[in-house]
Amino acid sequence: MDAAAITDRLSRFWTYRWSVTLDGLRYNVRLECRWQSNTFVVEAEGKPLACEVLNFYAEPFRLQELEVKDAAGGLITFGTAPRNLYSYGLQVVRDGAVVYRSHPEPFAALASIQKLASFGSSAEAKRQAEKGKEVYPAIAADIGVSVLLYFAAGSMSLRDVAILGAAAVLLLMLVDWGAERLLSRKLNLSGGLSALGVLMLLLSAAFAWLVDNELAIMLKSSILGLIGAALLATDAMLGGKYVGKRMSQYLTFMDIDPRRFSWGSAMAAAGQSLLSAATAIWLSRDTWLFYRHWVGPTLGFTLGAIVLWKSRRKSVPR
Repeated sequence: MDAAAITDRLSRFWTYRWSVTLDGLRYNVRLECRWQSNTFVVEAEGKPLACEVLNFYAEPFRLQELEVKDAAGGLITFGTAPRNLYSYGLQVVRDGAVVYRSHPEPFAALASIQKLASFGSSAEAKRQAEKGKEVYPAIAADIGVSVLLYFAAGSMSLRDVAILGAAAVLLLMLVDWGAERLLSRKLNLSGGLSALGVLMLLLSAAFAWLVDNELAIMLKSSILGLIGAALLATDAMLGGKYVGKRMSQYLTFMDIDPRRFSWGSAMAAAGQSLLSAATAIWLSRDTWLFYRHWVGPTLGFTLGAIVLWKSRRKSVPR
């Protein structure tokens, strides 16, 4: 295998293949998915009949179609597009009539993918992307605080760790305030924590100070999580008119069903809270700390992505 073949193989991360037989003639169809383009090919009897390349950086994402003529001179149109985020579908139309579908809705995700792909091209989207960079310092600060608290828990009680966490966040807020007032520079290390967020932070630290019971401190987040899950479930039973509907207004790249989103969020919050409580009750303190600082956030991100995907409304383009 020469260098060109190796480069071509490495550039393709997946190839979809379909076989369609019409009037005794077998058409072999394939879609070669690359990092920057998709190559759509139709062959018959080992000979290529039509080929098209969709370059993601040169044109908007779209339905790919190839037209070939059958033995009688009729027109056959082969079309491919995403049917979900991780798979493509194929549809074959001859003289205006559908003669083959790889799935019941082979292009079900096309509209959502087009919306997502075009999101970064609008002026508003670019403004939002620039604004989104402001959260990078806050994310880095959150990771830094998590690392600090995780290692501090090795030599301190959970009560002292909770107080240290509150003090660290308040210090970040003080640094933000000083940089903006004295240096006219916005650092955004605390992520713009609201007054309610500060109040909850102080109440959490006060709870840890007064209770001074490690199991109670470990179960605190689980109890709050279950309360949040109950509120989300109530919103779902009301049709998602409050939390679910508001979230659907912010998710411009995906059309979600508010009721399904509230139900999914409630189940994810309840599952995480119960898992955290089970870890605190039946496993060791160190295991709970590892879950709290590293496994929990990763699991929350994964469950959030699943909830969004399962909450989407199916849309089939005309």
